Amino acid sequence: MKSLNVTLKGICSDPLMKGEDEVRLRINPSVTQNNVIIGLRKVYNSTPNPKLIVIGTGYIIKDGVNVREVEIETNAYQYITFNMASMDENSEVAIVNAHNINAYVDTDSSDAVTIKDIEDIQKFAANTSWLQLGAFEDYLNIDELPFSKFANISELILNSPNAYGHISNIPSTVKKLRTLKSNITGDISTIPAAVETYYCGGDSKVYGNLALVPNGFQYIWGTTKFNWPSTTSRPTTSKQFGMSYVDLDNDLDNMLVNMASCANNPDIASGNKVIVATGRHTMEESIWQEAVQTLQDAGFTVTLNT
Repeated sequence: MKSLNVTLKGICSDPLMKGEDEVRLRINPSVTQNNVIIGLRKVYNSTPNPKLIVIGTGYIIKDGVNVREVEIETNAYQYITFNMASMDENSEVAIVNAHNINAYVDTDSSDAVTIKDIEDIQKFAANTSWLQLGAFEDYLNIDELPFSKFANISELILNSPNAYGHISNIPSTVKKLRTLKSNITGDISTIPAAVETYYCGGDSKVYGNLALVPNGFQYIWGTTKFNWPSTTSRPTTSKQFGMSYVDLDNDLDNMLVNMASCANNPDIASGNKVIVATGRHTMEESIWQEAVQTLQDAGFTVTLNT
């Protein structure tokens, strides 16, 4: 079923009249009168083109002009500006033909633009590669979200305190993951094998033995406390990885010695080839210093906060 004509004309804001290929964004101008920008692009060569249509009061700005409708015509990123000052608490923006969107909806942490119905997330294209969801007005449990609809997500950003669930239920195709400010929890060892970089922030509820991240893992960022129980926790056949601001407490030296013994990882981006870690030295200085030198020889910049 395609979106209903009555909805496309913008004369009906009843969510029950919403088509199956339509996503509604709720506008909250009380949060900010500043213009809010979202980025969208369409699936390559897909038809029909996705459209953004204002439902109720307000305008979208295109080329400096207030309009009621914008068509997403190319697979290059198109940044859409919402004229927040022209909208009220009953305003919505419909994204029709949402199955042909191949990008992300950046709803921003300000809560000025939110996805009206969480179940709408699954209506985006099966080819979506980058899904960024910064604000939800409703509780979102990723354990219940049918991520199987997104067969090709490679980057997932869940920067919202309303996002809950277990890290093991992140889609198996995700390579770059961000869960800043979220309530995603679980043992780091259960992170899907495809994840290469993980930005968990300073208030992460993910825990466990950091040595057990997948072999293809490249980098983790976040002032989060993990453990590294021994100098053999990570097999020497596994690859090295970078980290920033990780707290390892008394396991700092275990990580240094163990990481130095692991295989070099040529796939790590130059900016991620760093080890910035907090903790306490528990070994003789000569031992951990030798490990640091080995890591530096492998191309890592090592900064220890002890």
